[in-house]
Amino acid sequence: MAFRRRHRAGLTCAALGALALLAADPAPAQPASGAHAAIEGIEDAALLARLKDVLAKARDGAPETLGAARRAAREEADLLAAALKAEGYYAGEVAADIEPRESGAPRILFHVRPGARFRIAGYDIVYVDAIADARPATLEEAGLAPDGSPRGEDLRKLGTDFLDRLHAGGFPRARLVDLTVEARFAEAEARIVYRCETGPRALYGQIEIDGLERTKYALIDAQRTWKRGQPVDLEQLTAFRDALVDLELFSVVTVEPGVPGPDGLTPILVAVTERPARTVSLGASYSTNFGAGTQASWVHRNLFGGAERLRVEAKVAEIRQSLGAGFSLPWARIHGRLGLRAAYEREDSDAYASDSFTAGVDVDSRLARHLRGSLGLELEASDSDDPLGAGSAYLLAAPATLSYDTSDDVLDPREGLRAQISLAPHFGSSDGEAVVFLKSDARASYYRPFDEAKRYVAAVWAHAGSLVGADLALVPATRRFYAGGGGSVRAYGYQLIGPIDASGEPTGARSVVEGGVELRAMVTRTVGAAAFLEAGTASESTFPDLSEDVLSGGGLGLRYLSPVGPIRLDVAVPFDRRRIDDGFQIYVSLGQAF
Repeated sequence: MAFRRRHRAGLTCAALGALALLAADPAPAQPASGAHAAIEGIEDAALLARLKDVLAKARDGAPETLGAARRAAREEADLLAAALKAEGYYAGEVAADIEPRESGAPRILFHVRPGARFRIAGYDIVYVDAIADARPATLEEAGLAPDGSPRGEDLRKLGTDFLDRLHAGGFPRARLVDLTVEARFAEAEARIVYRCETGPRALYGQIEIDGLERTKYALIDAQRTWKRGQPVDLEQLTAFRDALVDLELFSVVTVEPGVPGPDGLTPILVAVTERPARTVSLGASYSTNFGAGTQASWVHRNLFGGAERLRVEAKVAEIRQSLGAGFSLPWARIHGRLGLRAAYEREDSDAYASDSFTAGVDVDSRLARHLRGSLGLELEASDSDDPLGAGSAYLLAAPATLSYDTSDDVLDPREGLRAQISLAPHFGSSDGEAVVFLKSDARASYYRPFDEAKRYVAAVWAHAGSLVGADLALVPATRRFYAGGGGSVRAYGYQLIGPIDASGEPTGARSVVEGGVELRAMVTRTVGAAAFLEAGTASESTFPDLSEDVLSGGGLGLRYLSPVGPIRLDVAVPFDRRRIDDGFQIYVSLGQAF
C-alpha cells in the first residue's frame, strides 16, 4: 500500500509499509511489560492497546545492553509509526528515549504524537489497462457503500470486495495493482486510490475437459449453473468445482477460465484425474459392549459413466449383524443425488431382540457450501421382543435432515463444526394397533485446535432427542432412544443409561440428552493421547429431564495415526457406577470417537 503526502505546492511520496500488521490478527497478545518499555502520549485506550499489542509481538525478550536497546528502539518505533498509519493517523510521529538502569535491562520510552485521525474524502478507481468493455467507475457503481474508515485493514477489505464484484461481473482475472492513500495534511483528510487491472470481459463459452476416461462429458456439463454467453463469475466456477468434487469420481479437479476470444466467449478449462471406480474396504473393531466386530463394503462409483453408485455393506458383531445395499444417481438440478436403499438388521442386546427390514428412497442436496439437506420415505417391518412387550411393527417414515459441516477431516477432525438436525414423522401399526409419532434428533460436535499445527485439540459434542405421540410401548424398540456405549457415554454399557426394569434390562426412552468433552494431543507424529469426560441421561418424559439421574464417566485413550486414519484405543470408567455397570469399558476402532 502506497502513502502519499499531498501539499498545496506539490506531491511527495513515502512508504506506508506495515499496514499489513492488521491484515491478520489471530489472537490478542499480552501488553508489553512496563518494566522494559512504555508508551506515552496516547489518550485513546483502544489505540494504546493496539500499540502495546504491536510492541509485544515485536519484542522477544528485553534488550540487555544499550546497543541492543538502541536497535530495538529504532525498529519498534518504525513499527509503531506504521501501526498509527494503519489506524488512520497518517501524521503520527514516534520518538524513543533509552533510560539506562544500574541493574537490569535498559528501559525504552516511546513518545507518540498521533495527531488527528484522518477523514476519507473519497475513493477513486483507476484502471491501468485500456479495454473497450464497460467497467464500474466507482465503488458505488459496483454496489458498494464504503463507511469512510481510514484503517488499513478496512481499506484492504474494501479493495477485496471491489475485486469480488469484478470477478462476478465477467472479469475473472481482475487484480488490485496498487492501493494508494493521498493525504492532505492541512485538512487531515485523504483520498483512496485503487489501481486495478481486469483484462477483457469474459463470457461463458464451451467447457473443455482434460482427463476423462470412463466418465461421460454430459455428466460434467450437467453440473454447470450458467448459460453460454453470460459473464464469467468466479463464485459460480467455485461452486461448479465443488459439484464435481461431490461426485466422488475424481482425485484431482481444477477449474479455470481460459483466454477470451474476440467475441468474449471464454472456454472453461477443466482438468480431472479419475479415481478407481471400485473400492473394497475391510474393518475390524472391539468393545466390551459389542465384542469383536468386522465390516466389509464394496462400492462402484461409476457404473455406467454417469456417477451411478452401487454400494453393498455387511457388518458382523456379537450382538448385531446387518446387510445392506444402496443405489444412487446424481441429480444436477438440485446439486445432489437420488437414492434407493434396503437393509436387513438383527440385534440381540440387553434392551431388545429384533429382526428388521427397511427400504427407502432419499433425495440429498447441497444447499450451500457447508450445508446439506435430505428428504426421504422409508418403510420398516420389524419383529421385536423387549421388556415393554413383544410384537411386530410396520411403519412408514418421512425423515428430513439438515447437516452443516466445516470440519477438516472425516476420520480425524481437528478444526470446525459438525451439526445435524432431523425430524421423522412415523405412521403405521405396532403390535396390531395404529401408531403415529414424531422422532426428532439433534447432534453437534465442535473442534478447536490450540496451536497452528493442530497437535493439541479440544473436541466437544452434544446430542438431544425426543419422541412425541404414541405410547412408548407401541414405539418399536428400534426407534426408541438409548444412551451408553460407543458413540454415546463410553463409560457405561451399550444402551444402559436410562429407564431400567426390575430385572436390570433397559426399556428405552422418549428423550435423551448427553454430551462430552475430549482433549487430544499428538505426542509424536504418529502417536497421540486423549482424555475425556462425558455425561448423559435418557428418560420416559417427552423432553429430556435433567432432574433424573445423569450418569457421568471419563477415561483415557491412545491414538495411532495410520495411513488410513487414527486407530483408537479408549478405556472409560463410570463415575456413578450401579450394580448393572461394569468397572470399565474398552473400545478399539478406526477413527476418532466423534
